[in-house]
Amino acid sequence: MKIGCFSGDGVSVEQIDLSAIKETVFEVEVVEVLHPRRYPKYKVSSQTIGFSSTYDKAEQLIQDAINKNVWKRDDIYSFIIYERPVDFEFCKHEYMSCWVYDCDGKLTNKRTFPTFWSEGKFDGRTEEEIKFKWGDLVEWCDGQTVSLAFVLASPHLKEYYTKKSEELGSPYYGDDSDDTYLVIDDSYCVYDDNDPCSGFAHDHADALHIYRPHFIIPKNIMAKYQGIWERYLKDLEEYRKYFDAPY
Repeated sequence: MKIGCFSGDGVSVEQIDLSAIKETVFEVEVVEVLHPRRYPKYKVSSQTIGFSSTYDKAEQLIQDAINKNVWKRDDIYSFIIYERPVDFEFCKHEYMSCWVYDCDGKLTNKRTFPTFWSEGKFDGRTEEEIKFKWGDLVEWCDGQTVSLAFVLASPHLKEYYTKKSEELGSPYYGDDSDDTYLVIDDSYCVYDDNDPCSGFAHDHADALHIYRPHFIIPKNIMAKYQGIWERYLKDLEEYRKYFDAPY
């Protein structure tokens, strides 16, 4: 049974009520840092290390791996637990819930709503759940590549969705595509160099894929990114001459 938005050949598939899911399993994944680990970009790889019948047992699998020193501490980028439906087809990025842990097994991030198309109910994050703000230099783990990036905007707070719901007179939700940070990396530019008002080249990075830098950033790399930020601020100043832009 399919519950995603499109099949592998791009054909739209029928959506179903996720309440039809009677059983889930908890997949435990480790993300490992590969060598060389040099900024501004380096590689990681991920592998599933086990499945558990409950969330608590999945957390225990992480602690067991840490206690057994299966990987060197500095080689662990993160641990991730995915709650997956049983007897359903799904893509890697589709799950019921997800939790992210650091190399010591400490919970650092989570998403507790489904990411299946049309079924997600993102109602914002609390202040405590928003780890990064405008101007923070972070790591963005996009697939198998980790790169440095600046945060321009954070996910909406819960108050935003509460207010929208009150205005509409009915519950208003986003989905996982709204639970993102707006970022720029070393490919930053304006869309049209001859027209600073054309807008900035940026990305919407999944909030679960944004981390604090894992390693010390060399001075020459930091200087390069400081230059990127200064250019962005200059472009933003020009942009604001014509538009009421928050960032």
